[in-house]
Amino acid sequence: MAHSYNSRVEKTRALWGTTLVLLAAAAMHLWHITSVPAGLHYDEAFHGVQAQSVLGGNLRLYFTENQGNEPAIIYLTAVAVRLLGSHTWSGRLAASLAGLVTIALLVPAGRRSAPDSNTRAATGLLGAVCLTGLQWHLNVSRFGSQPVLAALAAAGTLWGWRAGMQSGRTRHFAAAGLFCALGLYSYGAARVLPLALLGAAAAHVVLRAHPARAARGLLRSAAVCAIAYAPLAVWFGLHPGWFTNRLLQVYAARSVPASFARMLGGLLWRGDRNWVFNLPGRPALDGLQVLLFAAALGSSVWQLLPRKSTAAARTNSATLWIFLLCGLLPAALAPDAPHFGRAAGALPALALLLALGALALWRWLAAAAGPRVALLVPVMCVASLPFTAQSYFQQWGANHNLYMAFGAGDLQLAQRIKLLDAEVYVSPQPQDHPTLRYVLGSAVARVHSYNSAACDLWPANGAAFTFASALGDGGVEPPFIRGLFPGGMAASPIMRGDFPYIVFWQVPAGSAASLPEWQPVERQIGDFAQLRGFQIVQPVAATPVLQPGTELIVDLYWLALAPSAQPATVFVHLLRSDTSPPQLLAGTDQPPCRNHVPTTQWHAADMLRDRIVLPLPAVLPAGTYELSAGMYTSASGERLPVSGGESALSTRALRLQNITVP
Repeated sequence: MAHSYNSRVEKTRALWGTTLVLLAAAAMHLWHITSVPAGLHYDEAFHGVQAQSVLGGNLRLYFTENQGNEPAIIYLTAVAVRLLGSHTWSGRLAASLAGLVTIALLVPAGRRSAPDSNTRAATGLLGAVCLTGLQWHLNVSRFGSQPVLAALAAAGTLWGWRAGMQSGRTRHFAAAGLFCALGLYSYGAARVLPLALLGAAAAHVVLRAHPARAARGLLRSAAVCAIAYAPLAVWFGLHPGWFTNRLLQVYAARSVPASFARMLGGLLWRGDRNWVFNLPGRPALDGLQVLLFAAALGSSVWQLLPRKSTAAARTNSATLWIFLLCGLLPAALAPDAPHFGRAAGALPALALLLALGALALWRWLAAAAGPRVALLVPVMCVASLPFTAQSYFQQWGANHNLYMAFGAGDLQLAQRIKLLDAEVYVSPQPQDHPTLRYVLGSAVARVHSYNSAACDLWPANGAAFTFASALGDGGVEPPFIRGLFPGGMAASPIMRGDFPYIVFWQVPAGSAASLPEWQPVERQIGDFAQLRGFQIVQPVAATPVLQPGTELIVDLYWLALAPSAQPATVFVHLLRSDTSPPQLLAGTDQPPCRNHVPTTQWHAADMLRDRIVLPLPAVLPAGTYELSAGMYTSASGERLPVSGGESALSTRALRLQNITVP
């Protein structure tokens, strides 16, 4: 009866302790989730757009956009969007809940990783507390992207493996395999999880701690993982380039040793410098956590000494170090280490090592100074929580650099456009920017994007519209915007601190563009474009003068008739037409607006002023020169037919002007 009573008391204490830890974690993970960090990161918006696509019936195993993405975070975001709507924080809330599940998993994983039966409850609670106190995990949990699921998958895999090695039950090894497969569906960096399982099994064999059980467990976990992963594996088999696409982009073999050293250093003295994942340079561990990490390292080394611990204790410690190092490996494959996003799979093992370090320090202090002094250890673990909260919400979350890191300006622009009942001409954000697509939905069709540094875009049909120009840091509003429609009026800008970040110019219906004089052309090219006219831009002379070694600047004025079926390229050539055959002296071939307004995205009745710069040769002999222009299909190079077009070299080009050099 006494044993039963003590067991119930222990379970009650463990339940209350776990509840308190999860409540503290929930407070840190959900506090101001709608506003911290401010804005909506590009990746978060991309996942939101794909989630909307999934809810529309576009179910896929792999998403090839944005350089390729595993599907788990997108489907998780889709669930959040279905339940909550397409809010900017829907994906973040889903990620935060995944982070809380990871912390909850650390309780049973810690119990299975305890050095002995008397410390199981303490190890589980301390592991959850240590993970809650890691700002690294808080950052990835409040960011609606893939790394949070890598941490979740690693925690589940570690728990399933440790439980299987203790119980020998197939269901535990199967759970490890399922969580391992979840990692493979979540993030490219989580592909190290099978390697971690293999390393853990090898540790049991080498250290002679239930080697037969480890071999059988590895086979069971691998079989379940392979079955669960089979659909995506088949897809990759049919599309092998996508399996290695991202890896080949970030992998640098020569940098691995140095990157691994920087990644390890990121734990202790200089962390990730990317604002998305960290307060730049802040190490993953604070001062108190560094002490626990050192205690864990010292305890692990002590266990390696002859007769200082059992084989089971050594394999338990070795398993955590193997999972930690494997989790850090993806970041070490790239030259930009330490990268806390790619290394998120190391978080559960790191937290449990801190818990084991706390237990070791507890025992040492109790033996040296008594149990009351040893109580400082759990106080140290809990003390990391307010330190982390202060660092995250005040030092990191309130920093002005997050405005750019999380695309706050793009989000504010999308929210402003949503309120406008008119067409909006935006520079330089592209129309297909994920934030615009996610926030605006079908209303994104009202957005006409261009880049005012390369061209100008406006409607030719007299409809009401709004110019929106992002100035960036210290930028200057393009003067052509207000000069083109002087009858418009400025709307309140979007501010970044004390400076205007995005300015607006609203033009009423019926306004005519105040254009400079051009030489009319009025010729149609293909079935989607009309060249209305052109202007040779010169500072003084009215008659074109060609100066050797300088540039010839030509403005082309296009009227869009429709979007093209295939991308087209504009060419402007300067030919010496009095020779046989005509000699090409200078030329520029480029998509309209330097590809900021591709012809496949043209809107009917839009006008485009495209500035073309032709570098002239160092020698220009006397003679007659012809300026010609046209378009060709970008993929094939085939020139498009021109209405009434001809030049010295082709009937599929427009002769704009003859220029004589005496």
